[in-house]
Amino acid sequence: MAPVLKAGELVVVEEGAYASAAPRRGDVVAARPAALGGRACVKRVAGLPHERVRVGEREWRLEEGQFFLLGDRAEDSLDSRAFGPVPREELLGPVRKIGTGSIFHRIRLLATMMRGRDSGAAARGRAASPLCNESGPGM
Repeated sequence: MAPVLKAGELVVVEEGAYASAAPRRGDVVAARPAALGGRACVKRVAGLPHERVRVGEREWRLEEGQFFLLGDRAEDSLDSRAFGPVPREELLGPVRKIGTGSIFHRIRLLATMMRGRDSGAAARGRAASPLCNESGPGM
């Protein structure tokens, strides 16, 4: 699958959307997995609560409130295959817009100014963190 995000692209996250609606398989989401030290990343929901997910020879059983997240670049994505299922509380929300235009630059600046006032500000208006992948930015 071709990555949704490319180096330098910025995203807008609808924080709080999952307070009233459950994530669906295929959703592109921003998350802040504890296993990554709280760094934000963008991944795709591949497994839902109470499902079994099998990748190669490995299998995970998802419990209530757990989601399996995969990057679109399987060969170098740091995702649930490495850090395991992600609890719903660590999902920031669905990614609603992806782009590179000047409006996205302003959103990124606003997010930078808001850091510290809002727990999700670091992920809003930012590209997928290169720290979430082994070889660089992208999903």
